[in-house]
Amino acid sequence: MGLAYEGLWMVAEIINAVAADVLALYGLPVAGTTVALGATAWRSLIAQRVAAARDILTGEMSRGTKALHDVAEDEVAAVTFRYMRAAIEGTARLNLRLMAATASGQAHGAGLYADDFLRWADLIASLRREEVIVLATLYREWVAFTGPGVNKLGAWRVAQTLLAALEGMDEKTSDAVGTACLRTGLIQIATGSYGGGQSIFPTGLLGDFMSLADVEGVLRRHQADQGPKRS
Repeated sequence: MGLAYEGLWMVAEIINAVAADVLALYGLPVAGTTVALGATAWRSLIAQRVAAARDILTGEMSRGTKALHDVAEDEVAAVTFRYMRAAIEGTARLNLRLMAATASGQAHGAGLYADDFLRWADLIASLRREEVIVLATLYREWVAFTGPGVNKLGAWRVAQTLLAALEGMDEKTSDAVGTACLRTGLIQIATGSYGGGQSIFPTGLLGDFMSLADVEGVLRRHQADQGPKRS
């Protein structure tokens, strides 16, 4: 974790230097104390975010199957720095939990190496809380929706019923959230093929994601930490 800290403080120093250069470029007096105060505030913000992210990372790593001593040092550094970069950018805590869970191999695998993690990190960071909930619910019902002659597109209707009962999402809202997930490549939409309207179904990419992280477990832990009605 020390390498990540060094990188974060370097970012603060770079921002401080750029601020001074911009002031000088416009012929404005460079008030050293003002810039220093800005850097101090930035450091304080980073420290708060890093502390929270560190607690999340260590907690999720303890639940996974990937031990740090099993991974090359450069892999650990790359994964940790990308994770901490997300933290200082203000990525939501739920998304940080998902990143940590993905890296630690909580679901079925042994965790990700740096190249794989870096590919997933941007996608995970982009997800909103309600999108994570919809994706997790859809995938669970899709897997469970089996039987002779069953049209699996019906899983979306079951998921919508559960989302309405448990999350307060009406059909219009869950349709909108599901449609927004198209940008991720995790879902596809079939129109008019099951009882009219649209049916949302998972792609293989969503299956890959669910095989890496215990998404529903992450949601439960996040909700327990945040309390009711918080995201």
